[in-house]
Amino acid sequence: MMTPRVACDSWFRQSVWMGGCTRCMMLSVLLAGAIQCHASGVAGVDPPPAARASTDDSLSMNIDSPDALRALEVRLRALAVKVRPAVVGIVFTDDKGVELGSGSGTIITADGWVLTAGHVAQQPGRKASVLLADGTALTGVTVGAHFGPDGDVGLIKVATGGRMLPVVPMGKSASLATGDPIVAFGHPLGPERSPWRPPPLRFGRVIGRDGWRLAIDAPLSPGDSGGPVFNLDGELVGVNSEASERPDLNMAATAESANARMDIMREGLATGAYLADPTKDPVAVAAELRSGADDGEDADPNDGSDARAGDTTYARKEQADRHANTLEMLAALTDPYADSIVSIIVDSRDACYGVVIDDEGHVLTKASELGTGARRIDVLLGDGLSVQGKRVAVDSALDLAILETGITDVTPIAFDFDTEPELGDAVISVGRGMAPLALGFRGLGVYVSGGSDGASRAYLGVAMRQPTDEEREAIPGGVGQIVSAVMPGSGAAEAGMVDGDVILRIDGVVAATPESAASPIRSHAPGEQVSVEFMHSGERRTVSMRILRPPFGEQRVALAGGAILSRRATGFGEVIQHDSIVAAQNMGGPVVDSRGRVVGLNIARADRMKTYALAAKRVRASIEAMLARVQAGDVMPPDDPSVGLPVVEFAPDGFARLGVSNGRALGPTNAVVSKEKDGEKLLGGWADADDVAVWKVRLPAAGRYDIVLDVQGVGGGKVDVFFGDDLMTVHVPPTREFGLLRVGESVSSVAEELLLRIQPLGRPQAPLMLLRGVVIQRTDQLRMAEAALPLLRWKDFERFKREWMREERRKEREAAREKMKSEMKSGAGAAAVPGAGNSNEEQGRP
Repeated sequence: MMTPRVACDSWFRQSVWMGGCTRCMMLSVLLAGAIQCHASGVAGVDPPPAARASTDDSLSMNIDSPDALRALEVRLRALAVKVRPAVVGIVFTDDKGVELGSGSGTIITADGWVLTAGHVAQQPGRKASVLLADGTALTGVTVGAHFGPDGDVGLIKVATGGRMLPVVPMGKSASLATGDPIVAFGHPLGPERSPWRPPPLRFGRVIGRDGWRLAIDAPLSPGDSGGPVFNLDGELVGVNSEASERPDLNMAATAESANARMDIMREGLATGAYLADPTKDPVAVAAELRSGADDGEDADPNDGSDARAGDTTYARKEQADRHANTLEMLAALTDPYADSIVSIIVDSRDACYGVVIDDEGHVLTKASELGTGARRIDVLLGDGLSVQGKRVAVDSALDLAILETGITDVTPIAFDFDTEPELGDAVISVGRGMAPLALGFRGLGVYVSGGSDGASRAYLGVAMRQPTDEEREAIPGGVGQIVSAVMPGSGAAEAGMVDGDVILRIDGVVAATPESAASPIRSHAPGEQVSVEFMHSGERRTVSMRILRPPFGEQRVALAGGAILSRRATGFGEVIQHDSIVAAQNMGGPVVDSRGRVVGLNIARADRMKTYALAAKRVRASIEAMLARVQAGDVMPPDDPSVGLPVVEFAPDGFARLGVSNGRALGPTNAVVSKEKDGEKLLGGWADADDVAVWKVRLPAAGRYDIVLDVQGVGGGKVDVFFGDDLMTVHVPPTREFGLLRVGESVSSVAEELLLRIQPLGRPQAPLMLLRGVVIQRTDQLRMAEAALPLLRWKDFERFKREWMREERRKEREAAREKMKSEMKSGAGAAAVPGAGNSNEEQGRP
């Protein structure tokens, strides 16, 4: 069995260089005893007895029609107004004010008692800042907690200063049945304070129950730990406790388990196996004890860890069937638009969706998923046919692009409805089938993306600080940021920026503060270029620099929750945040409301619990502006990645050697790195589908050319190698050392200049390789030798020499065998027999 990842209040600190501030990220993927997560389903989560269905329509709220969905919206809007004021954020800091961790909680008494998770509160006496739903900060202290295999609840007392706080009533989770709706709140990824973000709403249903744990499918993220789970009557029925690797499987401690320990916690006690030793990190203790149980040590056969396959299959199948049935019941809302949705294929990779927007063949899609200009874009229609697309306009601010396709027989979609969904309203994602792609609910009101989108944020690769008064006098205009460190391999390092340089502007925005300098970067996807104006050794320079995806793979994987995040997922301004689980490949499709009206366009999968959509009025304004530019003749020129590249010539020995210095690296993660020993330049990264390296090569004559990579496999995987118009694919195996890896042979009919391009195949999620260079060899003469030497396989001269010598030795051995056979046939063998009495000469042997 696989144990869920244990990481809550286990903090890792990441320095996000020039893409956001340095902050601690809380991975509240907390262990909760026996709950197990498997690819095939949910193990250890038993459904309630007989998997009973609720008979109370006020609780079940089955979505069996658009009318039922609208009735649920009314309940959710009222619920949000009623309970959200009692949801708080909890932040712990050290004596110097450095943030140590955060969580969520719920006010349960007007005089300031806050219920949270035991792994959030931990030991009594911890000082905390408690942030109310409106952003007001109050002082609190942890009073008691219970954290162990049998529970996860805690209490914090807030100093109200005589203020009466909003509260919610305690309910009973026992009243909930499988499939009953619930609503979860919390502060995912920690409270956002600049500007303030209220706790977002997430809708879900009960999957099952296992003792003190309630399994729900409302999507949660790190930072939600301790937040409330409500029934539709606004009663607190659970406390967020654990998240699995799947965003639609999360655990909450029941309200009954909290009530049972309330008096003990009020007395200031910390109980439970994981809090037994106050000198140890309780999360580390939980991981250690749980690991021992998985190994068979001290495992309790009654704790639910020995999951029955039937229960697992039943719970998972029931959940999947419920989702599918709900979507089918809402097909009438999305079916009219399905034929207008197209798939965008970039170099054989499913990149995203697109929308036909007029009868002249224009398709709207997500710009950052289209990759570099060297990529081929195909548009797959609903009838299975495909046409090639040409990028003609881009709106960088909203990450939208218009493709010219020639499609004229598809009904376009109009984004002409200006009213946005309210908090708690349904947001239905349109797919390419009759049924909706996903159903979610708006979790926030007006919200500007960017505060917690670290998983896909780009970075320039510098650390900055404010200038001193003396340094400010030397800065033109007195405004700028001093570069205090440059990350090796970053875009800033490639551009020659060094410590002590002064950043003046980024994309025209004055770098008055580190935050203002980072702001324009958020409107770009990793791999794109930004214009940076800076002072270097007293000289003013303006350089285009490539921004990269932060190399914090653990953070990205944790926030993805097993899903693929959008390459760009922030910097769009105001967005509609909803809780639908929609993959990055399905961004670019429209969303409709509970009456089937197009209210926006899905633009980004930001992390495991949220998807962003652009409001219809913003999409319409962008379309009108881009089409106006196209009609005025301002068509986006093709992006040529070979501009400015040196031409690599063949040496007299018949080889062309392509190194890191005479090529160009593009994409979100590709970066030039240096070996520690000799400083040799290598091309690392290769962790994104849009990573690419290009070289320009002059072929001296028509003929055959063989391509070999000088490479070390890191994670390994397949790469595509384009040699002009020829495409070859090769698997790079994980290796410890560099070696030559043959790609294949290509034939050119003329002497020409062409591009050699290398890129990952598919969507790698980890670094694929380190590339030292590419070797190209003319093989015409070797082809001629093949006719004489059929054993020849490799085309390099050293191998040819070895094979030639091997063939000569084979011929010698064959001649010796034939000679022996001839001797034996003529009786020569008898000369060796005693008493034969015949000599070789007498037998006529030559």
